[in-house]
Amino acid sequence: MPEEEVELANDSKDNGAKVVEARKRVGKLAMVASSIGAHIIAPLILGLMYSVLMASNGGVPPMEWGSFLLHPLLMTLAYGFLAPLGSVGYVSYERLLGLSHSKAKLVHTTIQGAAVVIGGLGIRTMWIKHDALQAAGILGGSGQPPTHYQTGHSFVGAAVYAVFVLQWIGGLFIYLLPAMVPPVLKKGLLPLHILLGCIAVFGSLASINTGILSWRGVDGRSLDPKDLMLKSVSLLTFLLAVLLALALAAPRS
Repeated sequence: MPEEEVELANDSKDNGAKVVEARKRVGKLAMVASSIGAHIIAPLILGLMYSVLMASNGGVPPMEWGSFLLHPLLMTLAYGFLAPLGSVGYVSYERLLGLSHSKAKLVHTTIQGAAVVIGGLGIRTMWIKHDALQAAGILGGSGQPPTHYQTGHSFVGAAVYAVFVLQWIGGLFIYLLPAMVPPVLKKGLLPLHILLGCIAVFGSLASINTGILSWRGVDGRSLDPKDLMLKSVSLLTFLLAVLLALALAAPRS
């Protein structure tokens, strides 16, 4: 091979190695930024929502089972705190904290499972509240709003929760429990698992904002401190979605 061709080949190899190294650095930087950002913003979202709900409840923690205010608290805990951290944790804890792959999967599945349970409780407490309003003659009668599924938020929330539950069950049996699924099938189903996970997590973040709109409606246009905090929750929820997208899109190699 002529000397010039050898030099060109060596230069090409060097450039390729530099590109790979640059991708690794960019990927790690994106992972660090998204992980730290998510672990700051998710607790902030939950804290702001709790403050608004407590203020709306006369300074009393909104913990009464079957009450309206318990619904947004539980759903924010599930969708605005646990689910995003479970997602960003799976793609970052192994790489940044040195967790083994199996432990990262266990942490991910456990956190997302907690989100499924708490989300289910949040839906149930609202269902009980609506049933009580129907018994009181406020909902479900002639000329009245339906007892359940009254707004777009209800339909979006139900669809998101269904995807979330199916995604978690599928992930448990396919990727966590040993010897349930052949390795070839696991690898083949991974893109679908990631896609459904994105739909569930991003959809759940969107449902927080549709819930705020459904709750406050035109009254939310005010500059009342509670409404300003809810606007902050909406903005932070969007920013959290951006950070999750960054974590998922960060180059791995």
